[in-house]
Amino acid sequence: MPTAQTPKVVALLPAWNAGDFITETLQSLAAQSWPNFEVLVSVDQSTDETADICKRFATDDDRFKIIEQKERLGWIGNVNALLDAAEGDYYLIAYHDDVLDPAHVQSLAPLLDSRPEAVVAYGDIRAHYLTGDVIERAYYEIDGVRDPAQRAGSIIRRKGYWSTPNHGLFRASAVEATGGFRRHSGGEFSADWPWLLKMALLGEFVRAPYFLCDKYYKSASLSHNWSWDFREFAGVFEECARVIRASALPVPVKARLSALLAAEFLKEQGRKGFANLKR
Repeated sequence: MPTAQTPKVVALLPAWNAGDFITETLQSLAAQSWPNFEVLVSVDQSTDETADICKRFATDDDRFKIIEQKERLGWIGNVNALLDAAEGDYYLIAYHDDVLDPAHVQSLAPLLDSRPEAVVAYGDIRAHYLTGDVIERAYYEIDGVRDPAQRAGSIIRRKGYWSTPNHGLFRASAVEATGGFRRHSGGEFSADWPWLLKMALLGEFVRAPYFLCDKYYKSASLSHNWSWDFREFAGVFEECARVIRASALPVPVKARLSALLAAEFLKEQGRKGFANLKR
């Protein structure tokens, strides 16, 4: 049973046309053992039975609350709608094609509870690709780094499995400070990159050295439907530049990070498929 001291964890599940696979995601959320736990599901204008599956699931578990959007919001709009509706201490963005280990929240929430300087706690993940390949992902580069400029530099460089923390637990106060996810001139392309850059500027990241999430890529997965063209690529770099300019860092540090970002932009232009933004 939750106590007055148990932080409330809210899982935010943005769902769209996921009827073929969302049941396993819902089951993995229902299996979480954290005592003060809620799941908000926002079903974006789907053309399949996603909403019906979620509503049937919620009838058997009062921790689940379902929101049906009246108009198509897109992934960013749907996530931000969930962030606006959520009330908790820690948030988990539960991607509709992720399957979480039953100990996911139980492993991560105490890390945030004991580390007030940390804004993200995350574990390792297994990525399951359409080819049948399974890649184990662990992101070491940012774990426990205290200097915000160094953390930001790690996210800008995107070395290693940089997107792994997106599958972790976020401190709600830090999420509110970011203002949520933003569309940019390239649309929704890789919007989690500037989002993590904002987080890196706000506080520390802490890693739990366990596999806590299985990511299953689908033909309809968001990243498989991006064009990966110059417009998208330039747009997300421009958004990262905006994040740096808006930060509270000293001007010389902003200049150094901006130069690093510009160098990464030039470097990426020579890479077919913008490989370091893939996940």
